Amino acid sequence: MSPRDRKAELARRLEENHQRHSSARQEIGFDAGRRHLMLPVDAIDPNPFQPRKVFDEDELRQLAGSIAELGQHQPVVVRPAGERWQLVAGERRWRACRLLGKPTIEALVQDADDARMAVTALAENMEREDLSDYEIGIAIRRIEDQFPSKAKLAEALGRTREDLYKYLAFEALPEDLRARLDAQPRLLSRAAAADVKRMLADERALPLLREAWTKLEAGEL
Repeated sequence: MSPRDRKAELARRLEENHQRHSSARQEIGFDAGRRHLMLPVDAIDPNPFQPRKVFDEDELRQLAGSIAELGQHQPVVVRPAGERWQLVAGERRWRACRLLGKPTIEALVQDADDARMAVTALAENMEREDLSDYEIGIAIRRIEDQFPSKAKLAEALGRTREDLYKYLAFEALPEDLRARLDAQPRLLSRAAAADVKRMLADERALPLLREAWTKLEAGEL
């Protein structure tokens, strides 16, 4: 399944989930999803479900240069969060506008529950195909409760169940190693994470793993 097809499938399932949640809630407020506003850049916070740990600075500068020259072609999408706003989609555009020192940014306000926030952020980043396996694994964990089974989740993501479990293997790593992955998310692939998970079945392997990890970070492996 191509990245475009994966995003379309995610969007379809997202909308089904959103409709289910909307029918179960009683909302008080404005007609969200139809407000096109100019919002203060510093009144917007990142999507709390953003799977991307690292944003390429060179790419952000290039995007900022494009916005400075040609303008913002597409609004970011936000949801209300008290007296502030949270990004649903468009974090790279928001970061680029911050880099330019722009006081305001064009935004579309939508009603979005946490499930919608998480799936939208994942779909947006998977389309770019430069998200690390570790970041995808974390994002999948955040949305897995929205699907009745691992099989349905794998189907929505356009992955096999075997591949899905490789992404989920990162959670089995010790907390200190996952913290180091936060800083270098591309250090370990999903296949390697699955191998490490199997190795950790033997408690004696942990000291060897930490030693090997240090060498991996140093580029010695």
